[in-house]
Amino acid sequence: MLHFPGTNSLNPKVALASGVSALRGAGFDYSAATLAAIIGPLVVVLRGMAWWQWW
Repeated sequence: MLHFPGTNSLNPKVALASGVSALRGAGFDYSAATLAAIIGPLVVVLRGMAWWQWW
């Protein structure tokens, strides 16, 4: 698991759970597509925030 400095207050599991709960509340089923819809943008955001720390 990669660790991004400065993101200690961000708990991916909590963010994922709240995102899934919001989607389920909106009528979406808990599925691989739902997970992909949440994780995809999250990964992009994390990479965008941390790219400068890698170079």
